[in-house]
Amino acid sequence: MTLSFSQKDFKELVVLYNNGQFEKALVKAKSLIRNNPHDPLIYNILGGINLGLGNLEESVKNYSEVLKFMPDDAEAYNNLGIVLRNLGRIKEALTNFNKAVSIKPNIKKFWQNLSTTLKGTNFNLYNEKIANIFLNILNQKTIVRPKQLVNSILSLIRQHPIVKEIIQTSFEKNINRSIEKNCNNLIKIPLFLKLIEICTIPDLEVEKLLTDIRRNLLLNNKQILDKRAILNFQISLALHCFTNEFVFDETEEETLAINQLEEEIKNLIFKKEKINTYKIACIASYRPLHQYKWLHNLKVPESLKNLFLAQIKDVLKEDLIRSDIKSIRNIKNKTSVSVKKQYEKNPYPRWVNTEINYNPISFLVLIKQLKLKFNNTYHFSKNPEVLVAGCGTGEHAIGVANRYLNCKVLATDLSLSSLSYALHKTNELGIKNIKYIQSDILDLGLLKKQFDIIESAGVLHHMKNPMDGWKALTDCLKPNGFMRIALYSEIARKSIVKARKIISDKKILTTKKEMLKFRQKIINNKFPSLSKIKTFPDFYSTSELRDLLFNVQEHRFTVPQIKSSIYKLGLEFSGFEFFNNNIKNKFKELYPKPETMYSLDAWHEFELLNPDVFVNMYQFWVRKI
Repeated sequence: MTLSFSQKDFKELVVLYNNGQFEKALVKAKSLIRNNPHDPLIYNILGGINLGLGNLEESVKNYSEVLKFMPDDAEAYNNLGIVLRNLGRIKEALTNFNKAVSIKPNIKKFWQNLSTTLKGTNFNLYNEKIANIFLNILNQKTIVRPKQLVNSILSLIRQHPIVKEIIQTSFEKNINRSIEKNCNNLIKIPLFLKLIEICTIPDLEVEKLLTDIRRNLLLNNKQILDKRAILNFQISLALHCFTNEFVFDETEEETLAINQLEEEIKNLIFKKEKINTYKIACIASYRPLHQYKWLHNLKVPESLKNLFLAQIKDVLKEDLIRSDIKSIRNIKNKTSVSVKKQYEKNPYPRWVNTEINYNPISFLVLIKQLKLKFNNTYHFSKNPEVLVAGCGTGEHAIGVANRYLNCKVLATDLSLSSLSYALHKTNELGIKNIKYIQSDILDLGLLKKQFDIIESAGVLHHMKNPMDGWKALTDCLKPNGFMRIALYSEIARKSIVKARKIISDKKILTTKKEMLKFRQKIINNKFPSLSKIKTFPDFYSTSELRDLLFNVQEHRFTVPQIKSSIYKLGLEFSGFEFFNNNIKNKFKELYPKPETMYSLDAWHEFELLNPDVFVNMYQFWVRKI
């Protein structure tokens, strides 16, 4: 294509746009477009400028102009989809994202935008085309965190005739008479198998279905040998149970059967006799295979390679790399030692797939996208140094490392088990800009280093004195630097408070057996006041359940308390961050003045009217002034 404007002018426009100087870029673009009304490159940038300025209808017109000139431009379809999604025109957005991925299926960000648009969508009918889109997304491993799509996928899968029939059969308690038929049918739904292999399932009806199938496969294992369909389903089920850390209910009959099966396989290995692969998969749906030393050197059958990789080889890799993780110093604070012990035993959370941002942006552009309050005169580093304090099993740190352009990340945590999981997954994904260190937040001052950005999500409220931790983080933040904090809401966690009181009053221990026994009582409605807890995603895996209800230390906050803390620390509130715009839009309806978005008093009033609005924690940004 021959450009009908000077390279210098176009370069100036691109620089203004990339630096987030949208107002100046708009003036420049309009001057170029007057003299070059048929140049799609200018319309493309103009669409991005108007999107940045919130002129969404104008942005739609701009990208539509691009497609008039270049009808096969996948980037323009993707950009138009983004604008339409922001306008709430979801069906049109999906159409455009579908066109983008059909033209260039190898571009990850197109798939990510498609998956983002599908989040929160509920389906009333099963659609094979949509199922295939979901399957393509999940198969790519780094497009999305499966938990963000799981409810949408479940709403689709539950409409499948096979699933409807099997769930009904399960409730009628006839599943044992049709176990082979059910497994044969379920493997015809590849999306269902893929989902359970990589994600916990926050749906009690589906959990009951899987629990019933698991029990019947175990108790009838002698009659179900050498049947490929059942083996394939059993492997998927075993991968699922490993991911949810064997949270399903287990009867005494099952425990006895597993113990017998363990002895049988152990004896066969010692005698060097042939072992049926189905029986190993059966055990793997109840117990992690890495706990059996006699399985470590077994020649792995081809059919079980993925299962052995997840349940043995990856765990051994994590054990090996523990020594690669340095520590600032031994953890000394008593509360920190207790919290560390919890997460050494139950690293939080176990995950398989995650989201890699394939289009990182400068922090200045992110600030403008999130509409954070900031000092316009401050010049942000083009190579920001970022601290993730309390990184857990690494998903947060990996997300940060790919969110900010040209950043370097230091990620810390109390738990070596969590850090070794994080390091293993980081290496597996080939990410190079994260360094992991074991540390208490209280000891971060020993680094003698300040950061441009600090993120600490869901960590401070597990410290003995959260303000001590928050001050330690503030001391590590550069002047004018930004900090993202996430804290529990007192108002949104009333049901959790009730549960913790029952646990305390009844002296329920934090052994796995006792925790899962209490969980089953909640499922069976033995505690009607706790029924809301079943809606929390963390209810559906063992480590997350422990974090949700049995954490050794938990504080909760109100917005006025956060306001007071921010003032005491010499910080400035810059704005809440939400994963969808619905909450902010609802807030704007009550408080239309733009400056009220930064009023914590207004947000407190809003939360009192909408007590579940911060059920996923307060997640907000502050600036060091």
